[in-house]
Amino acid sequence: ENFYFAIIDCTGHGIPGSLVSMITVTMFNSIINQRTKESIDLSKVLEEINNNFFNTQKNNKNKISNEGFDGLIFKLNKNNKSLSFVSAKTPLFIKREGGKVDEYNGTRKTVGYKKDVVFQQKTIDLLKDDIIILTTDGIFDQNNCANKIYSKKRMISTIKKGELNANLLVQHVLADLDEFKGQMTQRDDITIVAFQI
Repeated sequence: ENFYFAIIDCTGHGIPGSLVSMITVTMFNSIINQRTKESIDLSKVLEEINNNFFNTQKNNKNKISNEGFDGLIFKLNKNNKSLSFVSAKTPLFIKREGGKVDEYNGTRKTVGYKKDVVFQQKTIDLLKDDIIILTTDGIFDQNNCANKIYSKKRMISTIKKGELNANLLVQHVLADLDEFKGQMTQRDDITIVAFQI
């Protein structure tokens, strides 16, 4: 009945970044497994992980990097087509029939840097053929040889022009990004996923 998904963009690169990713997955699994699927409060999950990160950093005097992440967790109810989500600085986009793209934002705080942050859960009613799009900010910050960034605005424009098909839409965005950056190297990790109702 319910489908859960999370997209997470951890701080750091290389070995420090890998360690933060492993810590994040372990925390998620531990907290989610303590709850039954029916009683999962997405806000409480993110708030508990945030406090765990904060306390870990506070108690670790020899830390090799600041530990935290931006990200989003959602729960999709397949029966009533409702989407509940909680977000830390990660937008959620929905492409609808006719080319309209709606953007939904969550809490403007990164997980792990401040204790007792309240992450507000929001719920969206979905329609048949709606496409849910999630991405990390690496795509927005990618530069080209003219030192211009790809930007969220360009990605939304590209989504609007794309087909109402999740797989083709992701390919369309990545092709546009590749054309935009030209010979420039990718400056950050990029994740983009799409789900069609």
